[in-house]
Amino acid sequence: MEKVFTVNSIKYSLDSPTSNFIEWSLIDERHQQRVVKGKAELTIQGYVKEIVPFNRRELPLIEALTEHKPGESFGVDFTHFNKNFGYQNRVYQPKPEAPPPPPIPKWQIWLNKFKIWLTST
Repeated sequence: MEKVFTVNSIKYSLDSPTSNFIEWSLIDERHQQRVVKGKAELTIQGYVKEIVPFNRRELPLIEALTEHKPGESFGVDFTHFNKNFGYQNRVYQPKPEAPPPPPIPKWQIWLNKFKIWLTST
C-alpha cells in the first residue's frame, strides 16, 4: 500500500535535555489532514539517536519524515511493514454523499400550482 504525503509543518517541544517531542502536520493524497507524533531521544550533544512514533503503525512514515522539510512531498510503501507485523492494508471508503432532500408533499405542489394560477390571471 503506497501513500503520498506532503509536509505542512513540523513542531518541536523540549521534554528534557535528552528527549523532545516532534509533531508533523501532513496532507495525504486524498487531501486529508493528518498529524504524526513521535518522541526523539537525543544524545548529550543534542543529536537525534532515534525517534519513536506514538503509533507503532507509523514507523515507516516517521523514518521517511526525518528526511523531508515543510512543502516537500514523498511516498511511503507500507506493504512490507504491514506484511511483517500482520497489519491489514486499510481500505478507504468514499465519503458518503449527503442524503437527498425529502420529497415535496402533494398538498405543497398543489398550493404552488394554485399560486402560479392566481398570479397568471
